[in-house]
Amino acid sequence: MHFASPQALILLSAVLGFVGTAIFTGALLLLNYRWMPRWLPEVVKPSPIGAIALSISWCAYLLLTSIYLWLQISAWLKD
Repeated sequence: MHFASPQALILLSAVLGFVGTAIFTGALLLLNYRWMPRWLPEVVKPSPIGAIALSISWCAYLLLTSIYLWLQISAWLKD
């Protein structure tokens, strides 16, 4: 049995989870406000307030993902 540090696996799991969250939020925005309203009755269509809130959170995820990637690439280029 190996007793190596799980640091790399934990970091990889966190990064994949965060990128997955960013992708899921964008897909949810597309699904709820572009694709589904065509087939839903007017009563159950999602409100524009929800679209604004989801768009803000998606932009925040994209911004944080971009910052993380920029920091990783700049550190990689320095080495």
